[in-house]
This record gives sequence, structure tokens and C-alpha cells, in this order.
Amino acid sequence: MADKPGSISFTANLRGERNQVHSNYATDYFRMDPYGNDGLVLTGKSADYMGVEGKMRYEARIKALPEGGTMKTDDVNLIIENANSVTIYFAAATNFVNYKDVSADQHQRVTNYFKAIENKNYNTMLTAAVADHKKYFNRVSLQLSNTPNSFLPTPERVKKIQTEPDPSMAALSYQFGRYLMIGSSRPGTEPANLQGIWNDNMNPSWDSKYTTNINTEMNYWPVESGNLSECAEPLVRMIKELTDQGTQVAREHYGAGGWVFHQNTDLWRVAAPMDGPTWEHLPLAAPGYAPIYGSIINTRWIKHF
Repeated sequence: MADKPGSISFTANLRGERNQVHSNYATDYFRMDPYGNDGLVLTGKSADYMGVEGKMRYEARIKALPEGGTMKTDDVNLIIENANSVTIYFAAATNFVNYKDVSADQHQRVTNYFKAIENKNYNTMLTAAVADHKKYFNRVSLQLSNTPNSFLPTPERVKKIQTEPDPSMAALSYQFGRYLMIGSSRPGTEPANLQGIWNDNMNPSWDSKYTTNINTEMNYWPVESGNLSECAEPLVRMIKELTDQGTQVAREHYGAGGWVFHQNTDLWRVAAPMDGPTWEHLPLAAPGYAPIYGSIINTRWIKHF
């Protein structure tokens, strides 16, 4: 909402950012279209790669509700001019059900999301979101002493804390970590990955995977101590699901029973070694054992059965 009538004008679209620096997967399987006279829709699928057809399909849709001014769409843009206020609703979905099933209807999912908010205005939705967040966030309070630096803008505090004490900055960092976990990992969702849910690239750094030799653990270190036990459910479920391919990898790669996975996994619960197999130092294996490096708790050994 603007402080003066008729002062909001902008053009919106749903084009993501393409990043070719960290990945070589194609991202050209999408299209943008108007959706009615008040919205846009982006539809697409995952790329074909090395002869394998991409099966993931997705849809993202926005709907604008302006007060005053004019609104129109062209081929790929939503154009609003001279409005007093504008509310933009956004919903997105894929056909992903689980790591073995991509049979969902992404279009119907998005349609259902919009139906669910048909009679809800911005304030109603904001109140519900805040109440949901507080249910988790307000379980823990941490207060540490203030210094003069505690009242500076956060970017300045981050610089100054390198040489000047600022205990309350530690408390703020702790609660910020809890905030990110509450927003990234809820029962029934996927675990928090390298970018969390805030990735803005169609081709993200490291493919938004799970680097399981340290980054995944770091994401979840504060869950129990931060009184957020429910937020660990997606990680626990992913580890259970990794036993599927992990059992096959232990047998085929190492001739061993049990299950294993390595320094990286993704949405599909891959367990085999990936990336550069020579990038880490392999310790000498004891007789009868196979080295498993970069596992969920770093270097591990499994016994040949």
C-alpha cells in the first residue's frame, strides 16, 4: 500500500534466473502465459538429460488484486499502473509425490491452493501465518546483555562483532537460525537443503542438494536444543528412505550388507558416490573393510559380510 493514491505502478513476470556457473543441466523446458486478465502462469518440466526424459512437471501462478488504477497482461507480463494498493497471491506446485512417484497433478494442486484462499484477504492470511510461526518460535526466549553496538543496524553489528563484544548479537543469530528452520522444515515437507526454500535460481548452486558430510548436519544441529523437534521429521524420513538405494549401493559397490550413502544426496534419495571421487583423501582400509567417506557422520567403515 502506498502513502499517496495512485502511486503504485510496476510490471511483474515469472521468469526465473538462470545460473550456468555451477551446473550444466538444461532449463529451457518452460513457458510463460497470461492467466485471465489478472494473473500469469509459468509451466514447465525438468530437462531431458543424457537420453533420459525429464519427468518432473511444475506450475507457478500469480493473481493480482489491485485497488484503484489499471491492470492488464501481455504475452509474459502483468502490468499495473497507478494503483493505491496491490495484493499479489502466488502459488506453485509440482507433480512430485515422493522419490519414486511423480504422478500428482501440478495444475490441480495450484488450483486447489487458490480455491482455499478465495475468501481470505491479506490481513486474514497474515494473521494466520504469524500465529502459525509463533506456535514454534515462542517456545524459546534467549536474552544476553546489550552493549552500545547492540542498537546499530545489523550489517554494522556483524562487522564490529569481530573486534568488539556484542552478546545480544549471539542471541539474535540463534533466533534467526530457529526462524530459518521453522520456515524450511516442517512435518511432511522435504528437509532443508543447501538453499532452503529461498532459492531463486532455476539452476541453483550445487543443484540445491543435500551435502551430507557436513552442511545437512549443520542445518539441523539446533533443532532439538531449539525446542523444534517436529522440524527434524523431514530429515529423519529422508534418512529412512535412503536405505532403499543405500542397500543396493552397499551390496554392489562394497559387497556388504546393510546400507550406505555418501557425501551427497538429493530429492531422489541417491546413495552412490557422485561428483569427484578423488576430491577427498581416502584413509587406508583395514583388512576386510571398505572405506565409506563423507557419510552422514563423516568417515565411516562397513564390514564385508
